[in-house]
Amino acid sequence: MKIIDERGSLFGKINIIDLFVVILILSVIPMVMWGNRLASHPESLPKETIEVKIKLNAIIPELAEVIKEGDVEEDKSGIVGRIVKIISNEPQKILSMGENIESGYREIRLLLELSCVVGEGTIKYGNNVLRIGAGLTFTTDIYTVGGVIVGIERRK
Repeated sequence: MKIIDERGSLFGKINIIDLFVVILILSVIPMVMWGNRLASHPESLPKETIEVKIKLNAIIPELAEVIKEGDVEEDKSGIVGRIVKIISNEPQKILSMGENIESGYREIRLLLELSCVVGEGTIKYGNNVLRIGAGLTFTTDIYTVGGVIVGIERRK
């Protein structure tokens, strides 16, 4: 008895191409399910509270009045960020003809507590890697502000 006959069947019962297709499908299914589980549950990774200082430039006065200590950013898992302190809220100055004049906008510095995933050499807040000089957006239920990170400190 031949192992593979002239029709390509294994032991005269199973087509060898069909067997390879079934083995391929059965090996791909667990990889897809495992990869999907990792991608859909990033909140299962351990989180750490990180203090971040950000500088907001060119904030209109109406928005500056709305920003308060204690404001929070939330996602589906709960609170992920909070304004701990408004470090400064000053008129933004511009240089015009050799003089510093007020622009009508505000320059605000905030201290935030953010729930981050800390990995090997990286700190991630949502989908963003936190770095000094990088941009950061903070969104509450009534406003969104964007600024530049000027300080990062891990709480001990």
